[in-house]
Amino acid sequence: MREQQLIQSAPRNSVRTQMRSHYLGALFAILMGFAETACGQIMLEVKFIGLSGHLRRNDNPHLYRLKLDKKGRLAGHIGLAFGIEYFLLENCLSVKFGQAFMLDCGFQPAGFTHLGLRLYATAGRHSFAIGNGPTFFYRRDWSLLPNYHDEGLFRRTRNYQHIFFWYAGEVEYNYGFPKRPDFSLTFIPGPPVFYTFAPGLRWQAH
Repeated sequence: MREQQLIQSAPRNSVRTQMRSHYLGALFAILMGFAETACGQIMLEVKFIGLSGHLRRNDNPHLYRLKLDKKGRLAGHIGLAFGIEYFLLENCLSVKFGQAFMLDCGFQPAGFTHLGLRLYATAGRHSFAIGNGPTFFYRRDWSLLPNYHDEGLFRRTRNYQHIFFWYAGEVEYNYGFPKRPDFSLTFIPGPPVFYTFAPGLRWQAH
């Protein structure tokens, strides 16, 4: 039975590996294609991470320290996200690296690392961006907390849990102030598990 399961899963794993290779290859080709014509504009940002929503029923709302309802569908946490963005085409296409440090819903050390491409639409002082790219999320192992129920979402390494997403997106709204940092609001969907809002500031590096 075990051998049959392995044989059945082999084609699926092969397809996933090919998709990941094609994705990384396309991402690299796009970056190289625009490298020579990049406008060189660099934006920096810092954002506050403080509210997440959970899209499905979970087994651990009793561990959420700042839950807004009994089922933990809305929960607070504390963190900062830093980003640096390099524009390949001015106000149109960029590549972004992001790094977040936080205390998660259980007030355990956590964070994520992200690299992705972003497309922009601009109208006056308003701009909208849609981004997508690989993201690595990690947190201190919740199995160290009392009455934790493992939901099977994370891998474990020593005292940390982690999960890697090949395709992780974000939607962002920006409002530009003259001679001041822009106001920026990011919505980070993480289906089928959660979504997060992150308001903050962004500005052009000199």
